[in-house]
Amino acid sequence: MNLNSFLSDLGLTDLLPLFADAGVDFDVLERLTDTDLKELGIAQLGARRKILYALEKTIPINRMDLIAQLEEQETYRQEISGKQVVVSSYRLVVGDESILMNSVKSASVYTHVEPDLSAEQDLMRSKSKANIRLVGGLCVLVLRLAAFLLISELYQLLLLALFGTAPGLALLISGLRRLRTLADREIRPLQSYYLRIETNSGPNDILLSVDKKELDQIVQAISKAQG
Repeated sequence: MNLNSFLSDLGLTDLLPLFADAGVDFDVLERLTDTDLKELGIAQLGARRKILYALEKTIPINRMDLIAQLEEQETYRQEISGKQVVVSSYRLVVGDESILMNSVKSASVYTHVEPDLSAEQDLMRSKSKANIRLVGGLCVLVLRLAAFLLISELYQLLLLALFGTAPGLALLISGLRRLRTLADREIRPLQSYYLRIETNSGPNDILLSVDKKELDQIVQAISKAQG
């Protein structure tokens, strides 16, 4: 690939004079960083990001690449979150995404925390049911109290006191106990982890997992591959 066709594909042919004045061809461009491009006079961040991203996706088949591929040593292979992850001395592969190892500046694990909305909804439903029991028990007791006031016979009052208030008291006690139990329930936020790869074009979160140890192992494998 030559510089002219590379920039043409990106719609950046207006930058050709800058590269020509600096004596930069495609072979030199492959080794430039964001700072180098800025020093060449490419002030627009978007243009620099386009160039660097395209360079990372372009894997030229030249002698050095062929040697690197022949000498490629795999240091890690595992399936995580439904994606096949392979770390070698030549590249990092996550699912369909491939990153040249020599373009990886650093790798780290970031924690992502979000509320457990499902657990919160379950708690709200449980509290609503407990409140219904509580209100139902109170209603039954109020009705029984009204019945007390209307009954004049002693034996009827005794029967009502012994058996008529039991359902209301049972609902009331059940509701109170349930509310007390729910008040002590703690909802913990959901924690997940991202594998963040820093390249010349910036940071990229390429893998999500709920197991931090899995991602830590990838970071260690990348460090080993680079060393």
